[in-house]
Amino acid sequence: HLIAGAAAYTGGTPLVGAVNRFLARDIQDTGWFITLFWLEIDPSHRRLRWIRAGHDAALFYDPRRDRFETLDGEGLALGIDPDYTYREYEKQGWPAGGIVLIGTDGVHETRNPRGRMFGQEPLRDLIRAHQALSAAAIRDAIFQAVEDHRQEGPREDDATLVVIKVTD
Repeated sequence: HLIAGAAAYTGGTPLVGAVNRFLARDIQDTGWFITLFWLEIDPSHRRLRWIRAGHDAALFYDPRRDRFETLDGEGLALGIDPDYTYREYEKQGWPAGGIVLIGTDGVHETRNPRGRMFGQEPLRDLIRAHQALSAAAIRDAIFQAVEDHRQEGPREDDATLVVIKVTD
């Protein structure tokens, strides 16, 4: 329904709500759920709009101010409550070089052989250190650091990462 709904797109909130209703009907009795972070980028107005559906918050880095902001908000995972009303959040202004990182918890929760998690702070440090590079290079640097941290330990969860960078 997510793909079919894109053709008649009127906004993230109605689309995510419709997907939730369909999923709830299909998987509600299984105990399964799906998390989603919906991000809409309007480059002409330098505006971000997002909906959280149980997914980790995204991270926004402003290189001009050397500051991080969490793109968070309330939102229940998809498939749990068919009547849940999702809320859209918005951020105005996005400087050139601004970076958005959306990832699964398998990135920051990756453990080393001693059981220590990778954590959120190293993600911030890596974004800051590699801010002049492309989004793909930032992503690759993060994945390399996570793998170096994990060493030969088992992979316990999926690690998915999206890095978006405004270049002008």
